[in-house]
Amino acid sequence: MAEEPGKTREQLADYLGLALPPSEPLAINTKEHHLVAGNSMRYKGKIDIQYDDSWKKVLTAATKKQIYAMKNKYEPMLADIESLARERL
Repeated sequence: MAEEPGKTREQLADYLGLALPPSEPLAINTKEHHLVAGNSMRYKGKIDIQYDDSWKKVLTAATKKQIYAMKNKYEPMLADIESLARERL
């Protein structure tokens, strides 16, 4: 969603059969909607949805290697779960 918020939003609305207002902003109010109570992002207020890949520059090569290994291990499982969920809809 963060990489292409407009496109993702349109696809989701289409899937759910919802009409979208043409001028609805693609932003999130972090003071009202945040996932982790300790996340400092909650103090920023309204921000645009945007992709953040800064972790690629901050993490060590060893940590990135572990992340990609986990991704490769669990990605097929997540695809199976997604497939099962689609079948049930």
